[in-house]
Amino acid sequence: MGAVFFIIGKISGAIILPDIVVLLGFAPVLILIWVDRTRSSFVLFGGMLPLGTGIAVFPVADVIFKPLEAARPAFATPTAILVPGGAGVDFKQSRNEGDDAADRILAAVALAIRVPEARVESTSV
Repeated sequence: MGAVFFIIGKISGAIILPDIVVLLGFAPVLILIWVDRTRSSFVLFGGMLPLGTGIAVFPVADVIFKPLEAARPAFATPTAILVPGGAGVDFKQSRNEGDDAADRILAAVALAIRVPEARVESTSV
């Protein structure tokens, strides 16, 4: 069920971008041309052209997202780093390779270097 919400969130996040809204606005123009309603398509195109040009020239996304960013406070410095376990390293082969879960430990080390005052907690290694 979580995967469904993840996919829906990604698709809806991509659709509400201003550039995509303009492209989706031009779709009815093409449909009207296809069904030989050229006068209606010219009227709709005349309305969509200034809108599309305005979104392309002016930073519309910044205007939309600035109030949202201002409403949420900036993230504070983390006080703890929680590392999920499950990493395994195979030393029996000629080269030392970790599995995909070992990347979590490496990321935790990198984060601990960036934030030295944070406490590192691990569930299991």
